[in-house]
Amino acid sequence: MIFDLNMRLYTGTDSARRMKENYLKFSSNFLDVDQLTNYKFTAKEEDAPGVADSLAVATPTIRSASTSVHAKAFNIFEVPFLDFNATVNIGKVKYRRLWIKNIATNVRMLETHHLYLDTLHMEMAGGTIDARAHFNGTDPEKIYLRSRIKVDNVDIEKMMLKLDYFGQDYVINKNLKGRLTGQIKGYMRVHPDLTPMLDQTEAQLDINIYNGSLINFAPMEAISTYFKDKNLKIVRFDTLHNVLTFKDNILSIPAMNINSSLALWNSPAPSRSIRKCHTMCAFP
Repeated sequence: MIFDLNMRLYTGTDSARRMKENYLKFSSNFLDVDQLTNYKFTAKEEDAPGVADSLAVATPTIRSASTSVHAKAFNIFEVPFLDFNATVNIGKVKYRRLWIKNIATNVRMLETHHLYLDTLHMEMAGGTIDARAHFNGTDPEKIYLRSRIKVDNVDIEKMMLKLDYFGQDYVINKNLKGRLTGQIKGYMRVHPDLTPMLDQTEAQLDINIYNGSLINFAPMEAISTYFKDKNLKIVRFDTLHNVLTFKDNILSIPAMNINSSLALWNSPAPSRSIRKCHTMCAFP
């Protein structure tokens, strides 16, 4: 790994010197995060109890977010901030099982514990992702994130999309496969490790999923008596397009047609809501 690093950081009290810009400029053709962190992927980790294969598991024990392992993670917003700008350009990154290409981002940090992701572009999972975000950590016990993410032709199967639902971790890529294109706008409270809290999340998802399938998706078992001659372990569908809203633990799904391997479905009436949703309420 070879990289270029330029940085200025002044933490003294001289007012004239504090007026100068603190900055970081980082560039690299290749960065192996696994090597830097001594990370080793094992089959045991993949099958860890915290990763649910489907919703067939029992209803998770509802725990306060304050007792969640995420809430006990290192909280960067408890550290004093200063005005700081960063520019990062990386040709290729190896991170666990993900390969990320052409990363370009500009980040601003303010002394008032605000963190701005002005631009972020990356190529991963066969597609591209562009994002903007604002972290408000003025109260380190209540960190809020406002974000806008644009996704183009991303392979969901290659993504590890993890969320915290009342202290229980959910990973959705074992149940949902396909290609994702769309835009996601969200405002949410996050844990110190930046895992979103679904019970304090608002989001609008304008999405298209192409050539998708549901794998071992437990809610399909509820309709198994109506499709005795069909394979409900793998349900394939053509194209899904909808604008979903998530608020107050309710995912609202307007009416839409679903052309699947089971039949041509007409979804419930507009604004039909699903309460206490789990993996299918996920968003990146």
